[in-house]
Amino acid sequence: MEALTPNGYALLNADGPYVMGMAERTKARTVLYGRSPGTSVRAKEVCLGEQGRPAFAPVTSSGRARVALDLIGEHQVANALGAAAATATLELSIEDRPTSKLQVIGAGVSR
Repeated sequence: MEALTPNGYALLNADGPYVMGMAERTKARTVLYGRSPGTSVRAKEVCLGEQGRPAFAPVTSSGRARVALDLIGEHQVANALGAAAATATLELSIEDRPTSKLQVIGAGVSR
């Protein structure tokens, strides 16, 4: 988090108990996503369909839609919301190539 610059973004899952503390450790613009109120990208109407595949309505400032994931497990909703938050933050359309607007800021894991 400390490596992010003020012109960068920190996409944080507001539902994670330890994640919210990371917002204080960065100078980047913070974008929150999750099921919690006050997030930029929020999941509503979450349910599990056949074979444990989640469906939900992501809600952003530009509207809402109904999404059904071809993945198993309710935890995948948070992963999809993270991707939706990145897309919304970068103002990408479906036709854009997301990788052309993303930048790697570090490699490897430090502990």
